[in-house]
Amino acid sequence: MTRSGITYEQVTAAAAALKAEGVYPSIAKVRARLGDTGSETTLSKHLLAWRQGQEAEQAVEPIPCPPTVTTALQAVSKAVTDALTVKGEAVRRELDEENAEIRAEAENLLGKNAELEADGERLKAHIEILKDELRQNIALAKTNRERSEQLQGQLNAALMEQAEISHLRIQVADLRGELAEVRAALSAMTERAAAAEALVARKHSDRAEAPPPIAVVDAVVQPQPDKEPDKPARKKNVPMSKAK
Repeated sequence: MTRSGITYEQVTAAAAALKAEGVYPSIAKVRARLGDTGSETTLSKHLLAWRQGQEAEQAVEPIPCPPTVTTALQAVSKAVTDALTVKGEAVRRELDEENAEIRAEAENLLGKNAELEADGERLKAHIEILKDELRQNIALAKTNRERSEQLQGQLNAALMEQAEISHLRIQVADLRGELAEVRAALSAMTERAAAAEALVARKHSDRAEAPPPIAVVDAVVQPQPDKEPDKPARKKNVPMSKAK
């Protein structure tokens, strides 16, 4: 014999009985009330339909309000709406004022930002100028250092040249002294030679005027024994003094 399935009526009856007993009509409770029969799918489907029907039955239609209550509610609603409108306008004005202040502050900040950017650009330009001046000063310092080294070299050369000139002046002074001594010696020799020539000339003149005796002539003709004529004394060269 084929067993029939659980019907909607059976499920709803069991659920209503459980609800009347104060028990929540769950699927397990309904299945136990039905003698542990019926699939959970079928029970769940029937219970869902039953609960929806219960909610529809419990829905209450709105009770119409008296005209006085409706008028009072409308007046209250209008007063609340007007108050909210006034409050909203005040809030809107405050917000507009705050927005205006915020916009003014934003514009002020934008202006300051633009000024700061301009100052930054001017500062960058000034920094570049300072960098150029620094590079020029470095190049000028290098040039001055090279020029100073060159002038120092020229000064050293000039000092050496001056030292050589001083040494040459000393040598020239020594040579002048020697030249003066040589000139004095030559002058003395010239005077002695002139005196000798004068003496020889007088002797020749005397012999021409009065011939000497034969003995005297022979004595004059005979050479003098190993007697050398007077010679001027040689001037010893004085060595040149060395420069210190």
